[in-house]
Amino acid sequence: MVTPTTPIPRWRTLALLMAAAGAVKLAVLLQLHDHPLLQPHGELGTAYYVDLARWIADHGLLAITEPFFVSPLYVYFLATIFALGGGLLAARLVQIALGVAAVGLQYATARWWFGERAAAVAAVLAVLFSFYEVLILQAALDPFLVSAALFLVTRTLDSRRPVVFVATGIVLGLLVLDDRNY
Repeated sequence: MVTPTTPIPRWRTLALLMAAAGAVKLAVLLQLHDHPLLQPHGELGTAYYVDLARWIADHGLLAITEPFFVSPLYVYFLATIFALGGGLLAARLVQIALGVAAVGLQYATARWWFGERAAAVAAVLAVLFSFYEVLILQAALDPFLVSAALFLVTRTLDSRRPVVFVATGIVLGLLVLDDRNY
């Protein structure tokens, strides 16, 4: 029996926060999915990402031989979704899933450093203030990549397993690829 002084299990707190993140992000998507300013048309950055990704999906991984002036990781992220038969909605849904995972990673990282209460506060703030996932922009991957990098760097402090160090390097490399090349 649960009494007012019985603490809620950690996994339940995390599950509730991640479910809330998913619900909030899906609600934002439902409200804004057809907003004209969020559509990839004309000379907007989103149009460049979509056009390059469609070109790669249609012509292969090495179809673009010029240097990227936008995030190469995000172009290939979209191209993968397009090649698998998905469209912009599928990309946004995958981005939302990554955003929900970012909330969990932020919770776990904050819990390691500062305890349970700080972890819950960090996760609530992440739920309420990160809505990049509904945009077709490279910034949509940033919350997940930064959260994963911080989580893995934290894990390296108490782990001697090579897989943790390799995973940290991979995520940091992906974070670099998610930046625009000038």
